[in-house]
Amino acid sequence: GLLWSVVQSWGGKLMTLLLFMVLARILDPHDLGVFAAASVVIAFIALFVEQGLSEAIVQRSEVSVAQLNTAFLINLCLAFGLLTALWFASPLVATAMNIPELESILRIAGLGLLVSAVSFTQLGMHRRNFNYRWIAMCSFSATVISGLVGVVLAYLGYGVWSLIVQMLLFTTLSGLLLWLRPQWAFSFDFDFKGTRPLFAYGMQRLGSNLLDFANNRYVEILLATTLGPVALGIYAVGIRVYQALMQALSSAILDVAHNGFSRLANDRPALIQAFYQSVTLTSAVAVPPFLLLATISTEATLALFGEKWIDSAEVMRPMAMLGALQVMQFYNVTSLNAIGRPGIGLNLMILKTVTTVGVLWFARNESLAFIAYTFALCQLVTTIPSFFLVQRVLGVSNMLVLKSVLPFLASAGVATGLVVAIRGWIVQLDTGAWLEMIALTAVWGSCYLCCTLLFARGKVIQTVRFVMNKKHA
Repeated sequence: GLLWSVVQSWGGKLMTLLLFMVLARILDPHDLGVFAAASVVIAFIALFVEQGLSEAIVQRSEVSVAQLNTAFLINLCLAFGLLTALWFASPLVATAMNIPELESILRIAGLGLLVSAVSFTQLGMHRRNFNYRWIAMCSFSATVISGLVGVVLAYLGYGVWSLIVQMLLFTTLSGLLLWLRPQWAFSFDFDFKGTRPLFAYGMQRLGSNLLDFANNRYVEILLATTLGPVALGIYAVGIRVYQALMQALSSAILDVAHNGFSRLANDRPALIQAFYQSVTLTSAVAVPPFLLLATISTEATLALFGEKWIDSAEVMRPMAMLGALQVMQFYNVTSLNAIGRPGIGLNLMILKTVTTVGVLWFARNESLAFIAYTFALCQLVTTIPSFFLVQRVLGVSNMLVLKSVLPFLASAGVATGLVVAIRGWIVQLDTGAWLEMIALTAVWGSCYLCCTLLFARGKVIQTVRFVMNKKHA
């Protein structure tokens, strides 16, 4: 399950990033900014449609067909209602965000809510049954087809509408493919009373997801309403690689971790051991790319997106540094959710969201770069409390966690220092952004690999054995 989840995220997100690179070279910052504004609105509404039920289906030890039917029906009805509300509210949203073209865009893009509602329960059952191979194939196929269509439309001059069509086509194709191998068949056997536990867990996750949305996406709304869609477009490009890495390296593992941790919820020693192994694996493979990206953000921006997006480098740098720290703490809340304590994660998210929204509000009149750095710093306010709580509630030793990750962090630090030291010499060769990025990446990767084998050879062998052992996969 872990390996196929990684394939899904790596393959899908890499393809998405490649397609986005092509689209960024065709479209202008205004088009990308308008699409980013529409995406924020659609993503917000989608939270109420799903309500955390897909995750609740995975978390429950047992779930009946009647409960699945009920969850499906409720999702579908909510989607219809919210789509109707969006249709009438779109003029108000467009006026509030000062982007007139949003009115028609939101009405069309909202149709994807219905398709998603049809797929939520099926997706939850595929994850519950560890069918990550099929999920990976569905996601990748939908990404390739919809992405190619989007690129063609952008080349033909359809602007922001090429991105809207791409989004709708991806949602439709991925949903249809999931239903080709159904894990459950809808019937009119309902169990509204029996579904209450699903909704109780789902509502807690919904609250956490809403706070997470406000915490991560409020900055986009702020940029759209203060600095305009062009600034939002620059920001969207700047965080694109960060998002791809976060989802490919972290979300792939966390998706399986929640499922696996939930199965170990009643075996605390096994759960704690799985926690240690997961954090070690993530620190070895997930932290290094973020630190590398922060070091070569200018070269990466020029090579991947082109000169017109050079201002995005000032967004990419702080977000990459943030990602290096985030991936090491994400297992904290995941493990607490697995043992049925989502309320703790909710409280942590409240603290982070209040801090982020409040601080960004006071920084709303500052430059884009200042807002990006401020946002990154605000995201770290719950780092220390989350480690303290997972030690107190779960019984994890933070000293053991530190000993597990320290060799990999030290190796990454040495590699970063080396690249900073020789970067000026490589840039002076004036070989172009692509060759400069490749050269710096090769130096960083070689140094990290050598230092890791020197400082943490035993942990590398142990981690490889853990991944290769099918009993843990």
